[in-house]
Amino acid sequence: MWGGDLGNLSVRLSTSLGMGLEKHMRRIIGITVSFILAICCCAGVARAEIRHVPERYPTIQAAIDVCFAGDIVEVGPGVWAESINFGGRAIWVRSTAGAATTIVDPVVGRCFTATGQKGAAARLEGFTLRGGSASYGGGVYIEASSPVIVNCVITGNTATAQCYGGGGG
Repeated sequence: MWGGDLGNLSVRLSTSLGMGLEKHMRRIIGITVSFILAICCCAGVARAEIRHVPERYPTIQAAIDVCFAGDIVEVGPGVWAESINFGGRAIWVRSTAGAATTIVDPVVGRCFTATGQKGAAARLEGFTLRGGSASYGGGVYIEASSPVIVNCVITGNTATAQCYGGGGG
């Protein structure tokens, strides 16, 4: 007689422990998932970085090439003999000393290209763009984009095609 009662008691205990354990496991899993989501959300915010040229990167384009959306490239004064292309990135590229002393003057090609940026999150600020040459937009070439260009001087550029405007300054 006790055997049947003990067996019944054993089934009831394992069932009640299982239900308690199940609730406890659900709670742990819920907390764990919430924690992982919080970390992922914060990681996206914390990822933005300021990249310094020439202190950390030798050229403006080298800094741009490693950027993620939201990053900032800060460029020291000087004449930069290169073309710069945002490559579809929603980034800010800004000079630390302004257009009078921070000059993009490429050896060949245009000064600045922006293609494929979505929205107005891309920004170029505080440069002189001079000496660029291309078929279209020797100084600035923008296609399917809407970057913000602020406090820039665009001068002395050429475009060889005679349609759709000139060299961009």
